[in-house]
Amino acid sequence: VWAGSFVESNPTVDKELTLLGAQSGIDARTRSGAESQIVGGDDSVTVDNVTVDGIEIAAAANALTVAPGLKDIAIRNTKVTTATLNGIYAGGAGNPSELTAEQNLVVDAGGVALGGYTTGSLIINNTISDSATVNASGIGGQFAETLIQGNRVSGITEGSAFALLYGPSVNAVAQENWFTGSKQ
Repeated sequence: VWAGSFVESNPTVDKELTLLGAQSGIDARTRSGAESQIVGGDDSVTVDNVTVDGIEIAAAANALTVAPGLKDIAIRNTKVTTATLNGIYAGGAGNPSELTAEQNLVVDAGGVALGGYTTGSLIINNTISDSATVNASGIGGQFAETLIQGNRVSGITEGSAFALLYGPSVNAVAQENWFTGSKQ
């Protein structure tokens, strides 16, 4: 996807693919330069074997939703800015998805910035910041067989920086994460 701003109404990835933006392979937490920006759409992934790399999603309700029960989903080097509800959210109750979320930046999500219902997943080296929405969470959900490592969460002033929600999490490991400037 070339650099530029694209106004989309609820784009859906419904075929196995790799979606590479202008900033693919470049860490979203520290980069500058022209972005491949999707504005206003609630993006969703509905099939297995999808990679999203180097995209920015701005001004959406649910920025990027991974349908329940999917496998081999990778969201890397992606920016989410100003999601009124969830940032990057995977799976559903009783039907978790397999997600790799790595080197993403999520700023100002009103619900769960990064998480959902995951199994066999990696949530590593992401930065989440700046939500003043009541009950928002930086990293939140039900995590089974999931490694949550090296993430930085700050400025979640009216919610929780880290929340294990919706029932028990089984064999999840959370290590070497940093939580600062958050209410809980």
